[in-house]
Amino acid sequence: MRSPAPALAAVACLGALIAAAPAAAKSRPKAPTSATYNVTFKAAMDEKWSSLSDYADDCELTGAMCTRVSKGDGRASIQLHTRGPQSVWVLRGYKGRPPSLNTGTDGLAVTGGDLRMGSLTTEYGGPWDAANPDTALPVTGCGSRSATTTVTFGWVARNRLQPVLAYDGFREDCPDGPQESLTWDGGASPSLFDVVARLDQKKFLHTKQFTARGSRTWTGRVEPFSRSDSMGHYTISGEKTVTWHWEATFRMKGGKKRHR
Repeated sequence: MRSPAPALAAVACLGALIAAAPAAAKSRPKAPTSATYNVTFKAAMDEKWSSLSDYADDCELTGAMCTRVSKGDGRASIQLHTRGPQSVWVLRGYKGRPPSLNTGTDGLAVTGGDLRMGSLTTEYGGPWDAANPDTALPVTGCGSRSATTTVTFGWVARNRLQPVLAYDGFREDCPDGPQESLTWDGGASPSLFDVVARLDQKKFLHTKQFTARGSRTWTGRVEPFSRSDSMGHYTISGEKTVTWHWEATFRMKGGKKRHR
């Protein structure tokens, strides 16, 4: 008599396949077409600068040099942040386009403060000293102050997210850099608008929690000049460095949080 073992084994395998079929057919839940995220945002700027113009000339041909030295330096910082989480409504983009990020008509409220300190003086010497008093730019506007503004978010390209935030740290009566014009590396002057985060746009609506970050440094320089001969010398130099950094954490409302 033939053994029933092969037939029993075949039935057992068939039963296993039938049992596994529903699990294999089960698909992952689709991402929603829209969702609301709680968002916290912060940004920071650091700046430093220096300037020097040193001029000396045998102005009366007596060997007594007429001199003029202008020099200065300074620093500044800005700290901005949202006061707790604020809501952003996210809508899936059409045919693979980046999702829409709706921050309301006024954007997200941002607060913080900034600090600016600096000095720029000009001193005369030699035969010029009596007729040319030393000078200094006003510094009454230097110090700390509070800041309020708003922020929204935009896509400059696929998977490239930028903050849209306007805040001007300029002070009317506080030196903020060399008096001569600066040439910025890359041709563009500092702007938080240009600090773009590389972020997979599919994280929106697919991921419960993630953080977007961007950082950039700009360096501007006064075109250097130097001359020296038997009559005297003239040198000029200056530099300014600005760094902006920002980050925004998005947490989908509802469900368990997952970090990616």
